Amino acid sequence: MPRIIFPTCSILAAHLFVSIAAMAAPAGPIKTTKTISAFQRPPNNFNSLAVAGDGNLYAASSAQGYLVRVTPDGVFSIIHDFLGDAAGTPSALALGKDGKLYGMLLSNGSIFKSDLAGNISIVATLASADGQTTLIHAADGNLYGTTIGGGSAGHGAVFKVTPAGQVTIIHSFAANIDAPTELIETTPGLFYGICRSGGPVLGTAAIFKVTAEGAFTVVRDFSGTSSHDARNLVFAGDGNVYGSYYHPAGQSSVYSIFRLTPAGELTPIANFGGNDLTDIVVGGDGNLYGTTAGNGTLSRITLSGQVTLLYAFSFQDDGGSPNRLAAGANQVFGLTSGGSIGFLGTVFRVDAAGQFATLVKLGALGEGYSPNGAFFQSADGSFYGATELGGANGYGTLYHVSTSGERTTLHEFGGDAAATPRLLIPGTDGRLYGGSRGVNVNGSVYRIETSGAFTMLHQFSDGDDGSYPVALVAAHDGNIYGVAASSVSSGKYGSFFRITPGGTFTVLKVFDNNLGFPSGLVEAKDGNLYGLASGPVLFRIAPDGSSTTIIHSFSADPIRGSFTLVAGVDGNLYGTASGTNGRVSNGGLWRCSPAGSFAILHSFDGADNISTPSRLVSTANGDLYGVAGTVVYRFTAGGAFEPLYTLVSLFGLGLIQGTDGNLYGTTGNTTGPLGGGALFKFVFGKPSAVNLATRMKVGTGNNVSIGGFIITGNVAKKVMLRGIGPSLLMTGKLDNPMLELRDAANTIIGRNDNWRVSQPGGVVTGDQSAAIKTSGLAPIDDRESALLATLQPGNYTAIVSGTQGTTGIGLVEIYALDPEADATLANISTRGFADTGDNVLIGGFITDGSSYGLSKLIVRALGPSLAQFGVDSPLNNPSLSVYDQNGNRQAANDDWQNGNQPEIISAGLAPKNVRESAVYVVLPAGNYTAVVSGADGGTGVALVETYNLP
Repeated sequence: MPRIIFPTCSILAAHLFVSIAAMAAPAGPIKTTKTISAFQRPPNNFNSLAVAGDGNLYAASSAQGYLVRVTPDGVFSIIHDFLGDAAGTPSALALGKDGKLYGMLLSNGSIFKSDLAGNISIVATLASADGQTTLIHAADGNLYGTTIGGGSAGHGAVFKVTPAGQVTIIHSFAANIDAPTELIETTPGLFYGICRSGGPVLGTAAIFKVTAEGAFTVVRDFSGTSSHDARNLVFAGDGNVYGSYYHPAGQSSVYSIFRLTPAGELTPIANFGGNDLTDIVVGGDGNLYGTTAGNGTLSRITLSGQVTLLYAFSFQDDGGSPNRLAAGANQVFGLTSGGSIGFLGTVFRVDAAGQFATLVKLGALGEGYSPNGAFFQSADGSFYGATELGGANGYGTLYHVSTSGERTTLHEFGGDAAATPRLLIPGTDGRLYGGSRGVNVNGSVYRIETSGAFTMLHQFSDGDDGSYPVALVAAHDGNIYGVAASSVSSGKYGSFFRITPGGTFTVLKVFDNNLGFPSGLVEAKDGNLYGLASGPVLFRIAPDGSSTTIIHSFSADPIRGSFTLVAGVDGNLYGTASGTNGRVSNGGLWRCSPAGSFAILHSFDGADNISTPSRLVSTANGDLYGVAGTVVYRFTAGGAFEPLYTLVSLFGLGLIQGTDGNLYGTTGNTTGPLGGGALFKFVFGKPSAVNLATRMKVGTGNNVSIGGFIITGNVAKKVMLRGIGPSLLMTGKLDNPMLELRDAANTIIGRNDNWRVSQPGGVVTGDQSAAIKTSGLAPIDDRESALLATLQPGNYTAIVSGTQGTTGIGLVEIYALDPEADATLANISTRGFADTGDNVLIGGFITDGSSYGLSKLIVRALGPSLAQFGVDSPLNNPSLSVYDQNGNRQAANDDWQNGNQPEIISAGLAPKNVRESAVYVVLPAGNYTAVVSGADGGTGVALVETYNLP
């Protein structure tokens, strides 16, 4: 990627001045957000392990949605990423007798199968609310597992799944003996497990056994005894079951390993004192291997109970809190959940000789992630920013995102004073300046060229210089000024410092208890520097640090100036603050002139469900934009407070006005399409329905699912089409959907069978699998279909059928992917057979905007008028209901003239037959469902339509 060259100092300053003066201010409601760059979170939080026949370790990461492979030499690779598949949360990974991997998707109840290359298919689907806990592939070729809910009494169950996907409950639990969490097979058709017991002691458990035919017996109930917390069942070569439990000896807390014979005799064979046993496996040598909690240990235990300590974890680079084990032929693998880089844990191995090795430091995998508020847009429209986590060393990165969305890592931080970057600004010299907290909260300030060349300028010592920088300003005199906080233990309050263009760092002032700990610094329109400190005060400081003037003290106010400080274009200072004194409990927005005239502009008292202000930005036209909780708001130059948009997540949020006048933000950690945060743009405009879908029974011939949609506007619109079947949570679903896209002339312009394998032709010009994945809309099951298309305004048809003539319930979906385009996904009209029960015709749509921007739509259900178009057996009397995502009915209609006639007629959308249905709805952002059925219980071909209105 070519290096971006900044203008020289004087030219840059002039360019920025012109840009700011000419910036267009955002107007109207926020329609949606557009991802500029998505960051990928590296795998961690693994919940299950398996060693396959190829000798490699395979693991499932529930928090990030990955299946990964680790070789015995520590080569790490992701073999399947569920993050973009709308499924996520894989768990209970197990190696099958057929050499395949099997697991569960906790988010939707699906059971999946994967080959060792990561190709996924859905085997069966349970109710997601049942809470699957474990899964095994038994000797008879069936899958068996447990759920903590569901079953006939709602207290959990043991289930069986055949290779054909048929699910059978072989035992339902009742109260007091319920919520099974483990299951192992001992001899063919005989299973042992752990469940909860209704005793008085927290953690009380019972061991049960159950046959493949459902014969159930409680082998040992620990309720009413001092023993509890049974777990970690394994079956050893001597024919006995082993596990761990809390088994106090006298007054001592003792966690022990027990032996359970087929006759039901339970005996403790080894104790580990107060150290909880987190996992046990049977090694290839026939011995047991176990890990303990805390920093953690790894031990070998013979079946007679002799314990050999193999390794004690230090919670440093070797990790800590080991919690998962898996055994190979001559080695044991394991995972730690803590320690190492970023406290994300490690993958380790112990060989037959007992030698320990750390294979992977999970925090040092992949690129940087979790972007924070340290970012800005440069004059050429590209972005520079910081991530707090990830990178080769795991301590964060500095990145560049080009105008085309390509992201480049400029610098990866190590475990030193520059770790965990928190500040980044453009200098007037065309270089970047930043600040970090450091590993031990003794941070640094540094300079970085746009080429990536890095220069450390100062490492803080927690003396007069403070501990770490909390604000940086590129002042008009060419210097960088900043303030640094200090730790409480230093007895000092922080510093005010200067960095010259030559890179010289100088402490200009040491803060005392008169001002307190500094927390903000800006250069105002009058050329002076102003800051916040914990006094609580707003102060002005001379550039040489020689004098400070308290402009305003917050001590007598109902709010304190502890959060944000910005300089307004009107010359005033603005900020947000937390509440105190019980008077404004959730904070406020304030203004203060350089002369000290102070006013509270808005109180976040929670009366409007908006509270906890944080980020704030002053825009070129004098409006203020801020974030309070998860709400983005605007405070206009005229004094009006307007909530604009509700964010899905606020973690790690940044907010800026770019040099192009638009608003941009960041979300961090686990958010965004790839789970590692995102840099996004706020899109202003009128809300609409952006995603449209219809579910129906897909037959053959004329009874395939036919979804017609219309694109209106002046430019092409990028959309994604999907054909869904295997991942639906119902019986009778379409096993292998095929998707076709046709234009107004009925010409096929795109086709897809399995979404990971693109079929070039027409609008599909190459491999689309990566782009589908990045969109966050990839189907869950590899057999499902998807294609991307950039379409000119006009009429189109999406057809979903079954591969090789199969039938079943399927879903056709259209998603709008470019919310800024001057084009609208205006309508979807899906024709299909409206049956009864689960086979009614269901049209879904998703509105954008938020609760502060409403979408206007007309939804119609047609039947009788289809006869004139040669449709056989039309639905005689369609009835229509619209529901929100919580199942609350928003509107209903049987005969359209009994509803919103004026709006429907004025839109030119009045149905041709009085028995047909239509509703006019105004809805906030969310997921909605339009259900079409026969008003008199009849069945037939119907058409469900959703229209966006301007």
